[in-house]
Amino acid sequence: MWRVRALIQSGLTVSAQWSVILLIACTSGPTLACQIASNQESTQEIFQRGQRELAAGRYAEAETAFLTVLKREPISPAAHTNLGVVYLRMGRLDAAISSLEEAARLAPRVAGIHLNLGLAYLRRERSREAIPPFRRALELAPEQAQARYLLGFSEYLAEDYDSAAKTLEPLYAQFSSQLEYLFVLGASHGKAGRENEAARVFERMLAVGGDSPRIHWFLGNAYLTAQVNQKAVEELEKAQADPKLPYVHYSLALAYYRLRKLEEARVALEKEISVNPAFPSSYGLLGSVYLDLRQLDKAMESYRKGLQLKPDQAAAFYGLGRALMLKGEVADAIGYLERAAELKPDNDSIYYQLGQAYQRVGRKEEAKKALARAQGLQAAEREMLERKVLGEMPPPPVRPEIPAQK
Repeated sequence: MWRVRALIQSGLTVSAQWSVILLIACTSGPTLACQIASNQESTQEIFQRGQRELAAGRYAEAETAFLTVLKREPISPAAHTNLGVVYLRMGRLDAAISSLEEAARLAPRVAGIHLNLGLAYLRRERSREAIPPFRRALELAPEQAQARYLLGFSEYLAEDYDSAAKTLEPLYAQFSSQLEYLFVLGASHGKAGRENEAARVFERMLAVGGDSPRIHWFLGNAYLTAQVNQKAVEELEKAQADPKLPYVHYSLALAYYRLRKLEEARVALEKEISVNPAFPSSYGLLGSVYLDLRQLDKAMESYRKGLQLKPDQAAAFYGLGRALMLKGEVADAIGYLERAAELKPDNDSIYYQLGQAYQRVGRKEEAKKALARAQGLQAAEREMLERKVLGEMPPPPVRPEIPAQK
C-alpha cells in the first residue's frame, strides 16, 4: 500500500505559484481581520519586507521579519500564515504546521490558510490529517480546484478510495487531459470496485498519453493499485522500454509476486536494486521472495539490508521473525515479531505468528492473547496483501500539485 513517505522519496514540493497566490490571499483579502494596523507603519514595513524576502527565496531573512512582526502583533494571522509558508519552503514542517494551525485558529474563514495547512500535513506524511483542512478550504471556496484536487489526493493516499473518486470526479471536465489526475481517479475507482468507471478513465489515459512507455507506466501502476495484477504486468512490461521511469522494475516485481511468479519477481528486483539501491522496499520484497522460495539466509540478508535503509519497516521485522521460525530459532524470532506488532498493531498475521512462537517456547498465556488478537483482527475484511504485510506499494507517479488547467 502506498504511504506518504513514498511521495517524499519521489520529490514532493510545494508549488511556488500556489504559495504566492495563497500569500496574497492571506494578506490582502478584504475579509481578513488580520490587517496590520495603519498606525503601526514600522510594523507594516517589516511585514512588507518579509513578503519581499519570501518572494525572493531569502527564507532566513523572511523568517526574521515575520517573527519580528509577531512580537509586536502576536495575533496577526497574516504573519503566522506567511511564517508557515516560509517554514514550508525551508522544509521545517512541524514549525509550518504550528504556524498555520495558529493562523487557522485566528482566521478560520480564510481558505488559503487551510490549503497551506493541508500541504504541510501532506509533506509531513500525515495524509489523514491533511483531509480536514483541505475539506474546510473546499467548503470556504467551493470553486477552488486546488482544494478539491488535494482533498481527493489525500483521501487516495489515506486509502479512502471511494471518497477520493467521488471528490475527484467533478474535476473531470477540467482535468481529463492530465495524466496524473486520471491516474488517481482511475486507481480510486478501481480500488473502490467500480470497474466500469475505472475502465472509462484508463481508456481516457490511453487517448491522452498514446502508446508510450510513460502511459504504460501510469496504467501499470493504476492496475497495481486496483489489484488487477495480470493487467499491471502487461502494462509494466511495456513500460520497461524507458529505463528512466522510476520504480518500474519494483512495480513489475510486485505484480509478479502477487501472481506467484517468484523467479520473475526476483529478476525484476535485482534490476531495480541495480539502478536504485537506496529504495528500502525493494529489499523487503526481495526478502519475501526468498522466504517463499525457502532460501532463508538470503531472505534474512535482504530484510536486514532494507532495515539499514529504513529501520521502522514492519514487513522486514515480520519477515525476519518468520525466517527464524522456519529455521527453528523460535526464541530469536519472538523479538522481531514483537517489534513488527509494535509497528503494525492491526495486522492479524503478525499476531498469529507471534502466538505460534509463544506457544512453542511455553509462554501459554501470552500465546492465548496473541492468537485471540489475531482472530479478532481476522474478522475485519482486509486484502490478503495487507494482512500479510508484504509488498509495499511503490511511490505513486503523481505529485500533490494541482494539474495545469487547459
